[in-house]
Amino acid sequence: MPESDQKKVYDLVKSFDTGMLATFGGTNQLHVRPMAVAQLEESMRIWFMTSAQSLKAQDLEANPRAELIFQSGSAYVVLSGAAQLSRSPSKLDEVWKDIYKVWFPKGKADPDIALVSFDPNRAEYWDQTGAQKLKFLFESAKAFLTGEKARDNGEQHKKVAL
Repeated sequence: MPESDQKKVYDLVKSFDTGMLATFGGTNQLHVRPMAVAQLEESMRIWFMTSAQSLKAQDLEANPRAELIFQSGSAYVVLSGAAQLSRSPSKLDEVWKDIYKVWFPKGKADPDIALVSFDPNRAEYWDQTGAQKLKFLFESAKAFLTGEKARDNGEQHKKVAL
């Protein structure tokens, strides 16, 4: 895949504050929950905070496979990859924000804090923002008027290896 496709995925993900993290656990039963993005690295590694006692922590210890879904009004991204728990004090210092005291009242010293690092290996996106939205609206109107199926110009939807 061209590097520009990977940058496109990065730019889309950068625009989201929250994603839906899907874990599979030891029984492969799907569990999905919203997670606030603590940090997005240029490598596409995404960091979250969680309780070390949570179901997601148990799931990830049993099975690192995870999916991450982002959605806004006109953009959607699905990332597939692996996630793992971390207790790195230096990474915690790097990503900590005071708003996290809502979940961890003892602050960074809370012994229940665990970090989740998610490393995607593939992505799929649907982008109908900005100029892509105008192109989509044009193609949709044209399809409606002609009775034909709307065409995707190849920029609105892609699968990307990361």
